[in-house]
Amino acid sequence: MLIAQKRFTVDGDQQKVWGAVGDALFQSLSLEQMQIIDENNVKGIVRLKMLFFTLPLRLTIAMENVNPPAGLEAKVCARTSPGLITTTQTTRIRLAPVQDGKTEVVASVDLTKMPLFFRLFLLWKMKSYTAMVLSNIQSYIERAV
Repeated sequence: MLIAQKRFTVDGDQQKVWGAVGDALFQSLSLEQMQIIDENNVKGIVRLKMLFFTLPLRLTIAMENVNPPAGLEAKVCARTSPGLITTTQTTRIRLAPVQDGKTEVVASVDLTKMPLFFRLFLLWKMKSYTAMVLSNIQSYIERAV
């Protein structure tokens, strides 16, 4: 289920934009206690602000299908501390050259796993948080390029 998508054009060539994608992804998540496992795997904690409380989520990010400079795919698994809620998302970032040395960026996030009960109550928050992250990715890439 697609929960967020952002399409924008950056004034920079594909290789230059590719150089900013990894940092943009991790900076946009605002991870706490980030632990780099290897070049393709990262763990950390992100805090989702709900109505009257903050929900800490343990994230595991695994980069898959990395194809420089065309794009990447990352699996993001989020778990609550006691493990009551587990969600899995697939994040895709695709880069394509367009006219005059510009690059089109298409970033999308699909929710691939979330228990139905929690989907009813938390999907709105996942969508708004993911949309914010994609906007932050756009801002970071535009500044970096």
